[in-house]
Amino acid sequence: MVSPWQKFWAVISYLGPFVFIPLFFKIKGDFVSFHNRQALALFFGQAFFSLFSFSRIGLLISLFGWSFCFLISLIALISALFGQEWKIPVFNQLGHLFKNLY
Repeated sequence: MVSPWQKFWAVISYLGPFVFIPLFFKIKGDFVSFHNRQALALFFGQAFFSLFSFSRIGLLISLFGWSFCFLISLIALISALFGQEWKIPVFNQLGHLFKNLY
């Protein structure tokens, strides 16, 4: 069973730059680290799509990428709120790169 505090920290992870707060406070728990790793991958995905915003076509790519990451973050946030672990297809594998942070 997932505690309310673990749900809180998992939800916080999906709120943009707040993804770093559980890292700074060293919040422990498999549930929190699972969601935080995915949220970090989403955060860096959004940063990657921001690089394309310097031209008109790039602006469309950036807008599409940001919208996609926002929608995925919203679904993952709701999943964390209900105490579930939803493995986001690409971002879950990228999140494993951050496994050494915990």
